[in-house]
Amino acid sequence: MDKNIDQIIIGTNGVNWVTEDCGANLRALNSGKRIHELQYHPKQRSWALAAGWTSCQDFADDEPCEIYKELYITKDLGNSWQYLKSYVFDFSWGTTTYSASLPGNKNVESRIFITHDPDLKGHQKTRERWKQSVHLYYSDDFFKTQKNALDAGNSIVMTNHYMFVAKAISSEQVKIHVSRAEEGFLGFRLARMPKNYHITDHFTVMDTSEKSVFLYVSDDSVADPVGNLFISDGLGYRFTHSLENIIKGGGAVDFETVESLDGTFIANRYDINHGTKGGVDKPAGQLRAITEDDIAEEEIKENERSRMSNSGSMNKKQSQSSKDGRKRSNRSGEKLENFEQKIKTYITHNKGASWELIKAPKEDMRGKPIGCFIEDGCSLHLQMYTHNDQMYAPPYSQESAIGIVMAVGTIGDKLDFDRSARRGTFLSRDGGMNWSEVAKIPLIYEFGDHGGLLVAAPNVQSTTQIRYSWNEGKTWTKLKV
Repeated sequence: MDKNIDQIIIGTNGVNWVTEDCGANLRALNSGKRIHELQYHPKQRSWALAAGWTSCQDFADDEPCEIYKELYITKDLGNSWQYLKSYVFDFSWGTTTYSASLPGNKNVESRIFITHDPDLKGHQKTRERWKQSVHLYYSDDFFKTQKNALDAGNSIVMTNHYMFVAKAISSEQVKIHVSRAEEGFLGFRLARMPKNYHITDHFTVMDTSEKSVFLYVSDDSVADPVGNLFISDGLGYRFTHSLENIIKGGGAVDFETVESLDGTFIANRYDINHGTKGGVDKPAGQLRAITEDDIAEEEIKENERSRMSNSGSMNKKQSQSSKDGRKRSNRSGEKLENFEQKIKTYITHNKGASWELIKAPKEDMRGKPIGCFIEDGCSLHLQMYTHNDQMYAPPYSQESAIGIVMAVGTIGDKLDFDRSARRGTFLSRDGGMNWSEVAKIPLIYEFGDHGGLLVAAPNVQSTTQIRYSWNEGKTWTKLKV
């Protein structure tokens, strides 16, 4: 833990804690308010935005109970809070580390974006549907005044270089609009995609390295949770199609970046060449008022997401940038045949220009031939987020550990989701080109010393041992703890 960086400890019931001295002292962050969302300023260390839902206890006995989301700001790391706005859906600082480094006066340090329905009263509704009455606003003076940035702008996804906004065109669909840091994140333009793919029911920003963007766009013509992957040009406006039928589960897309090698990504997809579509009818969703039980349930889910993140089972980039915008428990459209039986893992080494199946190791960790060849329909498949109730660790890499990737997976003609499937732990030293088996069980793992030290332990059973390697996983030593 860096002693010069403030640390937030997520508590329960909206009560959180902050330390400014590497944990020697803790104090409550809330100052009497229940905080459910917190966002630090990218440059000002003591500034933060926070949102919390009201409860019936906040109202006097003679006042009606109205549950809605409020937005606050602190400029002294939570010692005091200033109220900004009610009935807020999304919010974000309007500056990033990149925009702050640009010359000129486009960057405004105090700029804040919100999505807000100015006519909303009473209980705030959960956003199970997109709403054309919700608009994107911004303020440069902490909402003493505000300006409309985009009509029907419902959802915000802020990255270092770009800002993506879902503009509602109906209760079911949105169009994706983009603004750039060079313009102060104003001047929104419609994202240009082939075959009108900018009309969707939700999208997720996957990766924004080198100023190009990998964008997952849900395919709402299919009842199963799949979507299409697009990659942008250097301006972030024009997108080309990269991969279809990528799956999504557990709140995240089955997509991972190999951090140490430019242009290398891994994804799980429904293999369209081995399945067809059939019809299915599903009921539409409903708008309903949010309750205090909903807030408590969301806190439980947030704590679970935090636990998954700490255990290595959550894609941190996606957790920061994914904005589905509404609950999506019901999907209409065609059903993909044998959906869970046709999932395969693909890898690209050229930034999505082409994708290929992953070659299985020639032999297992004991030197026994595996006999799995791509030309025979057999390959290595890696566990990510879909059907991951056991919280298997997803593919993991570090920017400083060149070429090293570890992952949990299965070998065969598909990714086997069955709990009794033979899962092992695999390692690559060349960015995913070649793999070796390092364990017959699922492990959780971490790297140190630029990949010179690998540490692992079983993550689905109790253990008194860890294992480590000093030679990039060629040999392992067990250590009792």
